Amino acid sequence: MSFEIEENLKKSGVMSIRHYYKNDPILGNIFTACVFFSEDRKILARGVSICSVKDSHSKKFGREKSKSRAITALFKKVNSLPIMPLDMEKELNAPSKRAFEYHIKSFKLNKNDPEFNAKKEKLLEDISKHAAITDFVVQTFDNFEKTSVYIPYTLPMEEASITFKYKSEYNPEPTEEEKVMFKL
Repeated sequence: MSFEIEENLKKSGVMSIRHYYKNDPILGNIFTACVFFSEDRKILARGVSICSVKDSHSKKFGREKSKSRAITALFKKVNSLPIMPLDMEKELNAPSKRAFEYHIKSFKLNKNDPEFNAKKEKLLEDISKHAAITDFVVQTFDNFEKTSVYIPYTLPMEEASITFKYKSEYNPEPTEEEKVMFKL
């Protein structure tokens, strides 16, 4: 998908703009990233928008927010908005009160589905990929089984911090995913 590049971005050397997303079966959308490329395919700036577990994902909002952060990095020529997972906040002795909030997400599986056991195993495998998810409740009813997962509010931030250090980056090194995705 091509995006129209504003004149002020063209004058700053931006020749193409690309967006990409990271999704997870349990968390849903984790982040949206916007990358500005120069004519020689060098990354000039990157912006990242992290989706809260309490938000409904909006592709348009994620793109706008990540693009505005890339613009900030490009014109200010600095990295800003460090991504601070809970561990880093604890080191600074300033844990967010939101770090202790949870979002409950439930998944229903039909017990009459011939693939019920495979789907249940996949769900449990997806849950176990997140060390921060320590609590989930399975309820069995006549025709279905409901699994409720307690997701720490900070989990998307922690997941995004594995890939990025800042939400707004100037001249960043491409991530391994970006090297593959954009053939860098």
